[in-house]
Amino acid sequence: MDIPEIIKNKLNTTSKPSLEEARQFLRRYWGDETMLDEIRIQMENTVSFSPSSVIRGLEAIEAVLVTPLPDGTLLDMVLWDANYPLDDPSEGSAKAWLKDISEFVRNVLGDRQPPRKTSPLSRSAE
Repeated sequence: MDIPEIIKNKLNTTSKPSLEEARQFLRRYWGDETMLDEIRIQMENTVSFSPSSVIRGLEAIEAVLVTPLPDGTLLDMVLWDANYPLDDPSEGSAKAWLKDISEFVRNVLGDRQPPRKTSPLSRSAE
């Protein structure tokens, strides 16, 4: 049986790099919204019919948190992609905010959340 070309192309595509996936996820849910309850509702609606996009966003954020990046990258993600003002606009505050967001997303996913990945980098950074 031949596989249609459109399915072959989909199977052969590589996923977006984690940084771009995380930025897109933050723009989608936090970019224009400031009320956490509204973000939760929107995300729960998405999870109810397509949890994979939320799972990909969570995994991307968690991957970014353990990946060495140029200084200021996390801060830019929070300030510009998530459109979230930090009281202390620093890389450390941005990292803490993103960790909180990953826990928020895990809470929304509930039993659909992926297993946590451990990394030697994440242990040494804390």
